[in-house]
Amino acid sequence: MEILTRAQAHRDGTSDAQLQRAAAAESCGPGAIVSHASAAVMYGFDCGGVRLDTGHMTRNRCSGGRKSQTLHLHPAVVPPEQVVRVDGVATTSLARTFVDLARTTSFENAVVIGDCALRRGVRGVPLGAGGSTRLRARPGKVRAGS
Repeated sequence: MEILTRAQAHRDGTSDAQLQRAAAAESCGPGAIVSHASAAVMYGFDCGGVRLDTGHMTRNRCSGGRKSQTLHLHPAVVPPEQVVRVDGVATTSLARTFVDLARTTSFENAVVIGDCALRRGVRGVPLGAGGSTRLRARPGKVRAGS
């Protein structure tokens, strides 16, 4: 793996935000996935009133989350079909990103983010066909509409 300086990365068209997300993913170890508000930013969503000063990552496990001033590491089971690569970084899918934010933010913010998701082609969310079973014990499941 080649390590680029910030100036080299910018010449290649990489933004500070992309560098920060890649660094956050790397610092969380193998299997870390950009999620929640950070994934929404990756997709270019209008995040309404969602705070963007903390990076959000998810590790595919049932416990062991942590939170600092700059990083919120969420423990959650994320099926492979709900992970995509955006700018080369593992990120929750559009639909999963919407559901994660709908579970953890206000109704008003969820509507704004849901509108962005619809405009980008999301036509279903991972709550049906066993998706709600996966969310059974997740905080905010009722708020997300299942």
